[in-house]
Amino acid sequence: RPVLVNELTDHENPYCMKREALRRLVLHACTRNCLDETLTDTLLDRRADLQRLRSKARLPPEVLEPLAAFVGITRFSFDRRARLNQKVTAVQHALRQISLDGVNTAELAEGQDEPTMDAEKVEAVLSVLPENFPSDALHPHHPFRNHFGFESSVPYGVVGSISMGKGRKKIEKELARLRYPTLQRVAHSLPKDLKYRESVAHAIRVLERSRGWDFESKVKAVNALVEVWNRLAPGRTYEKILNHAFPVFRGRGMVKKTRSRAAVFNKGLKYIRSLTTQKPLHARLQKKK
Repeated sequence: RPVLVNELTDHENPYCMKREALRRLVLHACTRNCLDETLTDTLLDRRADLQRLRSKARLPPEVLEPLAAFVGITRFSFDRRARLNQKVTAVQHALRQISLDGVNTAELAEGQDEPTMDAEKVEAVLSVLPENFPSDALHPHHPFRNHFGFESSVPYGVVGSISMGKGRKKIEKELARLRYPTLQRVAHSLPKDLKYRESVAHAIRVLERSRGWDFESKVKAVNALVEVWNRLAPGRTYEKILNHAFPVFRGRGMVKKTRSRAAVFNKGLKYIRSLTTQKPLHARLQKKK
């Protein structure tokens, strides 16, 4: 297909631009079948020039914020100034805690060039870092640590429609800050029946990593599945019915030898000539002779 003029300018790194250009060249001019297309990435990974460029390239945002690597979201960006502000704030908190603990060069042990800290002081320093704050104090639905990251800088909103100027939903604002948009918020109300519970847990694990679904639809799907299972009878009821109709373990006397419908139909079937049907021609000719 034709490549637009500004299509390759989406990549800021020279490594990404060169790799994408070579990839399109190989795909559209050098591949013959699906097998060749699957080996394109392997070929590019082994090129020495791309390896040198990759070692000098800047880190993509997926390395710093693994949101894109988890669900396959490609429209994610971050503000470098916000990230630098986070780092500087964390360093200031750590230095302030160290100064309060009174760690200085006077506490050097014999034969050591650097001051040592007790395990309690190390824990105290780590506890003041913003990334180690317990999230239950920040949000009741996410009681595990390090769940919220910095907000995505991808522009939002539309221009020229009835939705122009409207604010974002509460769930959209929260998703812009989530590191991993898991479905823990709907995993607390699973069915009591073990079979139904396992079914909903499996659906949650699949939906968390599925692409093409927005987060709100995933939450609605899990809630609808839980509601359906709660309205049904216990799993043992259907298990008894199925075991009665299709028993897994068949004992002696439970199995009957049956024949096919064609065999039953053809058994003892004899040709009875119709009273209105004419005799064959050779039979009529023999009578005349």
